[in-house]
Amino acid sequence: FRRIEEEVVRKVSGESGSVIATGGGAVLSGANRAALRRNGRVYWLDRPLADLPREGRPLSKDLGRLYEERRPLYGETADARIDASRGVLPAARAILEEFHAHTGA
Repeated sequence: FRRIEEEVVRKVSGESGSVIATGGGAVLSGANRAALRRNGRVYWLDRPLADLPREGRPLSKDLGRLYEERRPLYGETADARIDASRGVLPAARAILEEFHAHTGA
């Protein structure tokens, strides 16, 4: 799975005007981190551990460990951290505001 993910991220990150929504483990690959940063803005949708869904997720028993392991990588990769604890619409607004502030568009 991770190899295919790398191929897709590499390919799509080279296209202009794309939005790439990755899974939480995409940052584990240095190639993915570099590809994501190459051609645009990277947003970290940050939510408290207690708010993350666990049902039906095979890795949920290790979620606390994964959360702590990945947080530094999210911070290293992201251009901006977005507080996603208040829901989808406030997070989307925050992304648009940051994007417009950064690009002037």
